[in-house]
Amino acid sequence: MKALLLSLLMSPLTLLAQEVIHGRVYGEHTPIPYCSVYFSDFPRIGITSNEAGEYRLPVPDSLSGRRVTFSSIGFKKSEVTVTELRVNPNIHLQEAVTILEEVNITASITEGELLARKVFKNFDKNSPRSIHLLRAFYRELSFTKDSVYQWLQEADLTIQDYGYKKDGEVVKIQINELRRSDDNRKKIEKIASIRNGRSEFKHQNNLYETYQTPVRNIHSKNLRLGKSFVETHEFYLEGYVPGQDSLVILGYESIYNQQNRNYSGRLTINRNDYGIVQMEDFARFYEDHIYTITKFQKVKGRYYPAFIKEVTPGRDDYDHEVQVRTIMFYKIFSDKKDIERITPENTCESENSIDETVFPYHELFWNAFEIVKEYRLSPRVMATLEMKTPLSVQFKQNGGLGNLD
Repeated sequence: MKALLLSLLMSPLTLLAQEVIHGRVYGEHTPIPYCSVYFSDFPRIGITSNEAGEYRLPVPDSLSGRRVTFSSIGFKKSEVTVTELRVNPNIHLQEAVTILEEVNITASITEGELLARKVFKNFDKNSPRSIHLLRAFYRELSFTKDSVYQWLQEADLTIQDYGYKKDGEVVKIQINELRRSDDNRKKIEKIASIRNGRSEFKHQNNLYETYQTPVRNIHSKNLRLGKSFVETHEFYLEGYVPGQDSLVILGYESIYNQQNRNYSGRLTINRNDYGIVQMEDFARFYEDHIYTITKFQKVKGRYYPAFIKEVTPGRDDYDHEVQVRTIMFYKIFSDKKDIERITPENTCESENSIDETVFPYHELFWNAFEIVKEYRLSPRVMATLEMKTPLSVQFKQNGGLGNLD
């Protein structure tokens, strides 16, 4: 009987469900992506909200009278009954930063700086130091501020990294599979014009930059989280995550912030080993605003990337499109015996935009690719991408294309 019960709990939830509740999870002003939604008494049974904070919770008949928990790092947990969800499926979570204690500003900053120095001091033992492979799913979305999605690009990747002791330039990224929607971006002609007319823009690769900036720059003693970073930033304790007392939230801000340049962020620190669990970056360079969130996972005593999201809003009325790039890491190979090194002929060129990469579309692969099912697009995204043509048709038509000229 116990074996039967266990097998049911670990089975896909959709097999048991008779009903599916659709809703969205919000913070104070914006949706909460990748929020955990599960039955309070059965935490193994649940799902995760998508990038837009939308969730689809299958409800088995046997659990229709139970409570459901909504949980995300940085927010207070919320529990509601299935009955309440049926009436109002949209959930608002409050920020879960709890002030440690009321102290004067000088003491708070000093305590933050001490914690920051411990984090940086333990970098050697917390960061990967040797070659490793990461399998990842890459998604790039472009949409207008009116939430009309105009461009989708997805890829299955193999990333070969040599660890933070090596120069970030040795990172190699291999595209295993790639597919694209039609490109309806209004500024596509402007992008092509800039690349043709200005040489400094000809060698940009969003794929490499999205990976290297939060992962490799964090390992650079000169760029991020080293001595120079400590000396050029102010650190302050914002609080800790309730229910997870080992996680401390550390805010930082550049002491060189100017009217046109501003750098700040938050680090979620594991006080047990001073490893970085999550990093949020807010950067403004003149008219460009960039927000990045990176989550890390501890594997065999080292912290590897688990998830990266980078959001670049449009800067003015003409360039009013928003780009969102995410990388979801689903497999790590850290043992040398498991690592098959990427050869140069299979590597995506870091000097060229992934938009210009020519690659065939293999429908059988994508139909069987489990990670896509886990991070499926929301109905709202699908509706605007498919206003003219189904995505399945667009993928077939765009296989092997992608030039901006």
